[in-house]
Amino acid sequence: MEIYVNYIVVILSAVAAMIIGSIWYSPLVFGKAWMKLAGVKEPKKDEANKQMLKGMGLGLVTMLVMAYVLARFMDIMVVVDSNGALEMSLWLWLGFMLPLTLGSFLWEGKDVKLSFLNAAYWLVTLEVMALILVNML
Repeated sequence: MEIYVNYIVVILSAVAAMIIGSIWYSPLVFGKAWMKLAGVKEPKKDEANKQMLKGMGLGLVTMLVMAYVLARFMDIMVVVDSNGALEMSLWLWLGFMLPLTLGSFLWEGKDVKLSFLNAAYWLVTLEVMALILVNML
């Protein structure tokens, strides 16, 4: 079985995920709540820039991997339309992302609100990535 993946679309999907994360965790949306729930203190300006660059770089790598794997799954499962993409990404989120994010509540003593905030981010991100992949591949 030959698998086809359009790497340009994978990159676009990963960049979209990074944009979603930048908006989701910005102070204008959920950033302040996330910092409070996660117990993260606001770093000094110089430290914040270094942390942000490192985080964005590593984040992009992880999003590229996720977009590539999602594209492979979609090709293997013959997902050909938006409904199929949304359904597949919902099941992947329900089976993998939700249980993983709830682990921070169950095992690390984090606030359940933090788990659901992060889980909701992953749901939105997976859905958008899947829509980009199915409509542009």
